[in-house]
Amino acid sequence: MNRQRESVIIFLIIILLPVFKITEFYYNYLSSRNVQFAAYSLIIIFLLLFLLNNKQIRIILFFVVLYYLAYILLPSTLWNNNASQAIPFVLTIALLITYSYYDIVFSKKYVDYLLLFTFLYVTLFFLSVLLNGLTVLNNRLYLDGFVISHSFSYTIIALGIFVYTFKNKSLGFILISLSALVGARSGILLFLLTVAYIFFDNVKSLKKIISFTIILAMIALIIVGNFDIPVLYSSLDTFKNLDWGSFNLFGTDKYSSSFTASRSTIWYNTFIEFSQNFSLNELIFGRGPLSPFSFTESIGLGRIWLHNDFFNIVYAYGILGIVLYLWVLIKYLIKTKSFYALAYIFAAAFSNGFYYYDTPLILTIFSIIMIKHGHK
Repeated sequence: MNRQRESVIIFLIIILLPVFKITEFYYNYLSSRNVQFAAYSLIIIFLLLFLLNNKQIRIILFFVVLYYLAYILLPSTLWNNNASQAIPFVLTIALLITYSYYDIVFSKKYVDYLLLFTFLYVTLFFLSVLLNGLTVLNNRLYLDGFVISHSFSYTIIALGIFVYTFKNKSLGFILISLSALVGARSGILLFLLTVAYIFFDNVKSLKKIISFTIILAMIALIIVGNFDIPVLYSSLDTFKNLDWGSFNLFGTDKYSSSFTASRSTIWYNTFIEFSQNFSLNELIFGRGPLSPFSFTESIGLGRIWLHNDFFNIVYAYGILGIVLYLWVLIKYLIKTKSFYALAYIFAAAFSNGFYYYDTPLILTIFSIIMIKHGHK
C-alpha cells in the first residue's frame, strides 16, 4: 500500500465518527426528526482497519469479531443481546491490536487537513451548544452539543495535542484547555494529566520549571478573578466543597452518590452483583453487551452503562473479555512506550469510560504522536 493511500485511510479513521455525529445532529435539528445513523460509521472504520493490516493481523481481527458475534447471533443463549452495544468494544479491541503492530503513515498534507477539521469540529460543537442550551444535572452545568461534554473533552484533548505537536504550541494548549471548560469533571482530570505531560516533556531545567509554574498560576488567577465561567465553577465547586469525612467512592449514601453522579452507587451494586448473583458461567463469559444497561435500570438509575470500563467489560463479556482488553491495551502501551497514554486511558476508563467514546480518533492520534515521534 502506498503512502498516499495509507494517509487517506488514517485520516478517514480519525474524522469519520465525528463527521457522522455532526451530520446526525444538524440533520435532526433542521428536520425536527430523531434519526440515529452515526453508529454505522464504526462498521466503516472497522473495514478501513482491515485495509491497513497484513494477512496475519486480519486473521486475528476476524476471530475477535467471530467470537463476539457469538454474543449476538447465537439463539437461546444468555448472550443473545443488542449488537450495537458490542460494536464500540470490538472496534476498540481492533484499534488496539492494529496500532500495536502497525506503524502509522501520515503525510504532512493530511496534518494540515486535520488542523482544518479541528477548527470545524470546535466551531460546530459550540454552535450546537447554543442550539441545545445549557444542560443541568445534579446542580451542575454542562455544555452538550452534537456530543456530550465528556466526549468533547476527550476528543479536543487529542486534537489539541496533535496541534500542539505538529503546528503551534500556543494554539494547541488553548484547544486542550477547552476540555476543562465544558462541565465534565473527568475532562478536568484529563486536562491536568495533559498539562503534566506537556510540562515534563518540554520543561527540563529548574529555571524553566519555576517560570512555567508562575505563568500557569497567573493565567489561573486571571481566569478565576476576571471571567464569569459558570460551567467551570459548577464543576470546581464540587471539589472545593467536598467533605472527605462523608465521601465514599463506593458508597450508596446520598452525598457520595451525588458527588460521583451516581457512579459510587453503580459500582457498589455492580460489585455486590458480581459477588452474590453471577454464576461461574457468567463470570467467565459475561451476561451480554446490553446487560449493564438492564442492570442499572433494575437499580433505579435508568438505562446507562456502568461508567467504568473494567466493571462494564466484566459484566458484559466476563473474565475472558477483561483479559482480552487488558492484553491488547498492554501491547499497545508497550508499542507506544507512553506513560501519558497509559495515564489518559486508565483515568478515562476508570472515572467514566473510554471505549464508548471516540476511540478511533483518540487512539489514532495518540499513535501518530507517540509511535511516530517518540513522545513519552
